[in-house]
Amino acid sequence: MYLTVSVADVQGVIPVAEVSVLRPVKVFTTTSPDDEPSEWVSAKVHNLSLLARSGVPLLVKALHDDRSVRSDKGRGRYGFFEKDDGTQVPRFHGSEVALIAFAVQEVLIERGVLGVYGNPVPSRVRAKKAAQMQEDQGGHETLCKGENKVQAGKECKDCRRAHVVIKKDGCDLCTNCGTVGSCA
Repeated sequence: MYLTVSVADVQGVIPVAEVSVLRPVKVFTTTSPDDEPSEWVSAKVHNLSLLARSGVPLLVKALHDDRSVRSDKGRGRYGFFEKDDGTQVPRFHGSEVALIAFAVQEVLIERGVLGVYGNPVPSRVRAKKAAQMQEDQGGHETLCKGENKVQAGKECKDCRRAHVVIKKDGCDLCTNCGTVGSCA
C-alpha cells in the first residue's frame, strides 16, 4: 500500500498579519487490485480527505480515534518506536485502520502541521515556521522484515506489539523493545 498526504499553502490573516500555512487537503492510497480490503481503505482515506479540508482539529480527532481501532485479523507493523537510550524497535498497530492513521500522523508531524504527540500546531506557530519548511514531500518506506509469530504475553504499552510482555524477576518486561513495567 502506498499512502500520500497532499498539503497546500493556504493564505489567511492571523490577527492583523497576512500569513501562509501548510494545510492537509488530500489523503490518497493505492492498493493492489487483488487486495480484498481495497474498497474500505479507499473509503477511509476519502473520509480523511474530507476531514482534512474541513479543518485540522477534525482530522486530528479522527486520527486519534482511528489509532485505537483493534482488529481480529491481527496487527500491522509500520514505523519504529525510539526508546530512551536511542535504540529503535518495530512499532505494531492494532489494525490496518490504526496503521493508516499512524502513517498519516507521521507525515503531518514531519510537515509541521502536528506536534510530536499528534496535536495540532497553532496556525501562528506554523506561519512562523512556514518560511523555513521545504517543499520536500518524501514518502515513508515500510520496513517489514521477519515473521510475526504469536508469543505468550501481553501487549506492550510503548511499542504496542502484542504478546511480548512477560514476567521476568517479578517485573513486566517487553521482549520486543525492552521496556520494564510494573514490578510485583
